[in-house]
Amino acid sequence: MTEVPARFRPPVRSADFIQEPAAGPDERIDVGVLFVGAGPAGLAGAIRLTQLLDGAPDIKAALGDVPVAVVEKGKYPGAHAVSGAVVNPVAFRKLFPGVADAELPFRGAVTGESLYLLSEKRAIRAPLVPPTMRNHGNFVASLSEIARWLGERAEAAGVMLLSDTAAVKALVKDGAVHGILTGAKGLGRDGAPLANLTGANLTYTNNLERIETIRSDGKIDGADPTIAALTGSIEVRFADTSLLDKATSGDPVALEFAYVISANEKLVIEAHEVYLPKPKRAISGPGGVQASFDWRAANNSSAGRMMTVTLTNDVEVY
Repeated sequence: MTEVPARFRPPVRSADFIQEPAAGPDERIDVGVLFVGAGPAGLAGAIRLTQLLDGAPDIKAALGDVPVAVVEKGKYPGAHAVSGAVVNPVAFRKLFPGVADAELPFRGAVTGESLYLLSEKRAIRAPLVPPTMRNHGNFVASLSEIARWLGERAEAAGVMLLSDTAAVKALVKDGAVHGILTGAKGLGRDGAPLANLTGANLTYTNNLERIETIRSDGKIDGADPTIAALTGSIEVRFADTSLLDKATSGDPVALEFAYVISANEKLVIEAHEVYLPKPKRAISGPGGVQASFDWRAANNSSAGRMMTVTLTNDVEVY
């Protein structure tokens, strides 16, 4: 008996992908038109819609303070686009009629093409190239570079671009899509939302001072230990004021950074006692604030250290 793979499809629950809108006015960003994914298609669509709205001010005003927005799960448009491409420039010329081909995000023009039949040991060139495979007049490009270029043009046109923001569910009510639910990015130690983190980094240094000694092999003769430092920055966008309140009151927070491949493969760095300065900028926005904090960790007396690094994998001994 022949088994058909389609008979063994995993169960799919609509609740994993769809839910009804539940967020109140202070917990959401209201936009007129939302594009999910800052790939070439999504960005081109957002740019074209913005161009059309510029000629229809009444409709643009009816769409609210943010007429057009794009959410992108990557750090920037094109972060996850790793493919090369052969591009027909017609769409670019229509979308940007005042931009010369030399200014478009292409690597170079296609100057020729060939079709080969490959065997184990030989490559036989076909005498003709099918029309669908002819690329004269087209250009070679990187999809990542195209997306970055379009992202810059989109923001310049007035599109709100929300990078590092993953759409995890569609918000559907009465058969109509009302928006998306974004993934949680910042959780406190108790698992409760702390802030909607859009970016973070950390730097650890042991601040070893090298002992300058002239040696014939050019090596350092030794090092003097000083004070170790754990510093970094975090960006929050459209979150509540939890971190802002902590910074204002001077209360420490614990920050956890993790690189997770799976439940059994992950690297977790916990800074036990972090003091946040007042943010270098705090901008009011829909549903909250946007702020950036440059932080420094202190030695925690309870833990007896500044940070804890936990590596989880299947390697028993190094």
